[in-house]
Amino acid sequence: MTMTSRTPATHIAALLAGVLVTAPHLAAQQDAGTPGRILRALRVRDAEVRLDGRATEDVWQRADMATDFTQREPDDGSPATERTEVRVLYSPGAIYVCVRAFDSRPDEIRAELARRDSRAQSDEITIYFDSYHDRRTAFEFAVTPRGSIRDVYRFNDSPFESDASWDPVWQVKTSVDSLGWTAEFRIPLSQLRFDKEQTTWGFQVYRRIQRKAEQ
Repeated sequence: MTMTSRTPATHIAALLAGVLVTAPHLAAQQDAGTPGRILRALRVRDAEVRLDGRATEDVWQRADMATDFTQREPDDGSPATERTEVRVLYSPGAIYVCVRAFDSRPDEIRAELARRDSRAQSDEITIYFDSYHDRRTAFEFAVTPRGSIRDVYRFNDSPFESDASWDPVWQVKTSVDSLGWTAEFRIPLSQLRFDKEQTTWGFQVYRRIQRKAEQ
């Protein structure tokens, strides 16, 4: 998974250089000339996923995995210093994303609590969906290891144009263990806007390791 944008992580351009995820209900296709990789979402039944922040169900192991993150800060373009793995599932009613954030020093993971839509001096995982694949809009969902959440709707391909008052109903569970931490998201499709004829969505994942000032 590559983050090639030199702009802030909130910039929509960052979404478009990353992984593409198949839209629900339709087969995956990569648009001609579209940068990035394909990450195929595995179709499942809701009953197959237990949202507990551990992602131990068999369906997660059967899903495609994206990894090989690249730094933007502090050493732009270098491999990330800690491994991150991403998998995506979908059902008729929701998209599930599991992000496994490995950490060689799990005792030093920063995990502050914060109010909804506030930023903490904490490690963080953020996922973005460009569900129209228009390179101008994105739905952002973020979580810290302690489960504090943030959600933002972004538009006009600008880091300065967003709606933080957008408060969709969604779920995420996190867990910290001897290998790092995990975030397991469930985003109901009813909370997103998309065209069912669009076969590919833009998708990006951002991780912050607070103690290293690494993005």
